[in-house]
Amino acid sequence: MPSRTMKKRDKLHHDILSVAAKLISEKGSLGVTLEEISLHADVARKTVYNHFENKEALIKELVMPVCNHAKAYLEHFGLDQPLSMDHIWNYCIELWEREDLHVMMLYQVSPEDYPNLAKNRHGFILMFKMLMERIPEFNGCSAEQLTQMSNSVYMTYMPLLQSLDGQEDYQNTFRRAMTGLTLGLLSD
Repeated sequence: MPSRTMKKRDKLHHDILSVAAKLISEKGSLGVTLEEISLHADVARKTVYNHFENKEALIKELVMPVCNHAKAYLEHFGLDQPLSMDHIWNYCIELWEREDLHVMMLYQVSPEDYPNLAKNRHGFILMFKMLMERIPEFNGCSAEQLTQMSNSVYMTYMPLLQSLDGQEDYQNTFRRAMTGLTLGLLSD
C-alpha cells in the first residue's frame, strides 16, 4: 500500500502535469515556462524541477499516454480485419472526449524546438496512415496519398472537434466533415 507521502507526491505530480497541459494547450510549448507552471500549480519552482528534469521531459510525459493509447487502439484490431473511416473518426472523438489524455496539447508543442517529441508526433500520424491502409476504399492509394491524408486528418481533427464543441450531434457533423475532407483529397 502506498504511503501517505507517496500519495501526496503522486497527486502533486499529477497536478503539475494538469496545469502544464492546460497552459501549453492555451499558449503553446514555447509560450510557457516551468516557472509559470510552478506559479499556476502553486508550488515552488524547485518542486517542479524535482519532478521533471526540464520542460521537454514534462511535455514528453504528457505526450506518451496519447501515443500509447494510439498504439493500443491500432493493436485492438486483428491484422486482417478491414476497417472503415468511422473507425478512425470514432477514435478521434474518443481522444477528444478523454480529458486525461490532454490531446489538444499535442497541437501546441513546437516540434522544431523539441526534436525528440517530433518523433512522437510522427508516430501518431503514422498510426492514422496504418489505419487508412486497412480501409478497402483506400486500397488503390499510393503511399504519398495516404501520407497526405494522414497529415490532413492529424492537423484537422482536433481543431474541427474544438469548433464543434457544444453543438448538438457534433459527432455526426464531425464524421461527415472528415469523410468529405478525406474523400476530397482522394479526388485530387
